[in-house]
Formats: sequence, C-alpha cells, structure tokens
Amino acid sequence: MNQPSDEANHSKLVHPLTLEQAREVLLAIKGHPLWILVYLALTTGQRPGELLVLTWQDIDFEHAFLTPQRTLVPGSPGQFREARVKAGAHNRRVPLRPGILAALQTYREMQQRQREQVETRWYNHDSLFGTVTRAQMYPDDDLFEGLQQLLKQAGLPGWSLHHFRQSVATWVFTQGMSLEEIQAALDENERGPAV
Repeated sequence: MNQPSDEANHSKLVHPLTLEQAREVLLAIKGHPLWILVYLALTTGQRPGELLVLTWQDIDFEHAFLTPQRTLVPGSPGQFREARVKAGAHNRRVPLRPGILAALQTYREMQQRQREQVETRWYNHDSLFGTVTRAQMYPDDDLFEGLQQLLKQAGLPGWSLHHFRQSVATWVFTQGMSLEEIQAALDENERGPAV
C-alpha cells in the first residue's frame, strides 16, 4: 500500500489566514458584491453552504444574531441542493456586532435598489445572495472562480470560503478569541481603515 508523501500531506494542510491577512482581503475587495459574503465568512465562521443560502429572515437585526436554517448539500452529480442544517444546529445563534449589522443593512438597501431596477426578474426576494439569474449564488455559478480572481488581482493567495471558516476556527481555538473579538478586530469602523 502506498503512503502519501509528506509533500502531498503538506499541500492538504490548512494554512489559516492571520487577522492582518483577513483585513487585507476585506480591504482589497471592498465595494465588490462578494465583499459581504467574505465579511460574513471571516467574522462568523459559518460553513460556505450555510452562508450561500442565508435569507433575510435568518438575520435578527433587533437582537443582533443570525440563525442559519439551511445549507447546501451535494445533489445529483455536480449539483447542489438545499437542506435543513443538522439537527439542533437550526437553533444556533451566531452573534453579530454593530459593524456587521450596519454592513448588512447597507447591503440590503443596495440589493433592494437593484431588485427595483429589474422588477420581476429577481429570484427569491428573501435571499441575501439572490440575483437576477439565480435564487442564490451556488458553487456552480463561478462564485469561487470569481473570488479567486478578485484575490489574485489584489496580489493575495487564492483562499476560499472554506479557508475563511478554518481561519475563524483557528483564531477561536489557538488564540482564545470569541466571535465578538474576531468581529471587532475585523471591523474597520472600530479599528480605523484596515491597511
């Protein structure tokens, strides 16, 4: 039986971002439609499948948290379908600091203006990441390729939403940071512009 080489194992190792690298990513893609998705990934640690199917009903602006209800799971070959999150996970409340809530509100207003321009061609009015062409930005929608291109243009490595989730987990477990501390560290309104 062949054992994988150390080199092959090393290429599969997780290389989480530092907080400074996370700030660079957010600054580099600020203003792009993917920014809010990346911001949520880096500040909540949610699974990519949960993020991509978030609805506005999942966000509680009054109590400052999100509660993911659905996720994407593999369906037919090369396709994904929505499913409920694992048992008990639908009660998980992820705290959201004021900076994230403000960014979400600004994004919601921008989305509303876009929706008004295209009227009835907009799919799924409650989806955070709904578009004219799709109910959500599913993985087969060039989303990941678009993120890679954005990062490359900014001179950054080709990180993915999953890398961002792993980075949050690393900050929580190795540095003892809470989600609130991570969110404060990445909130440019609390820290000043990230440089």
